[in-house]
Amino acid sequence: MANPEKQRGAETPAARMRLRYAAGDFQGARAEAWTVLHDETAPASDRAAAQRLREQTEVDKRAWAIALFALAIAATVVIFFLL
Repeated sequence: MANPEKQRGAETPAARMRLRYAAGDFQGARAEAWTVLHDETAPASDRAAAQRLREQTEVDKRAWAIALFALAIAATVVIFFLL
């Protein structure tokens, strides 16, 4: 069975990146964007699109900070009030 991405005309990493992003496969799109960014022969427009995609789908650092803060509060409550 042929690769469905090849059947749809996605021969380049940039085209595969766009197809994966449109399909909701953000992790796969980020991987393809990394490939585009490290490909010296890729056109500048594709490299710019890959950079924008990586920036848009990056994990929000504030979410990590809030989660760690909540865990610290939970640990404090356990230590001081339950032990």
